[in-house]
Amino acid sequence: MSLWERELAKDLALNDGKAARDWVAYLNGLRELFDTRKAEKKQAQRKARKGNSKPSSKVNVSEMGRALEQVSAFHDEEYDRYIAGFTRPKSTY
Repeated sequence: MSLWERELAKDLALNDGKAARDWVAYLNGLRELFDTRKAEKKQAQRKARKGNSKPSSKVNVSEMGRALEQVSAFHDEEYDRYIAGFTRPKSTY
C-alpha cells in the first residue's frame, strides 16, 4: 500500500467517525461489508432464478403440427389479399 493510499484510508476513517489510527480496521470493515453485500446479491440472484424456473411441459407434436398448418393456411390467404391490394390498375395509355 502506498503512502497516499494509507493517508486516504486515514481520512476516510476520520470522516466516518473512527480514529485515524484505526484505518486498517476501517478498511477491513469495508472489505467485509463489500464481501457480505456481494454474497447477498448472489444469493438473491440464485433465489430469483430458482423461483422463475418452471418445469417444461410436454409438447404434443401432432397438435403442434395441426396448429402450424392452420396458421400457415390462414396466413397464405391473408398474405395473398394483402399483396393484391398493391396491384396497379391497368394503365390506359
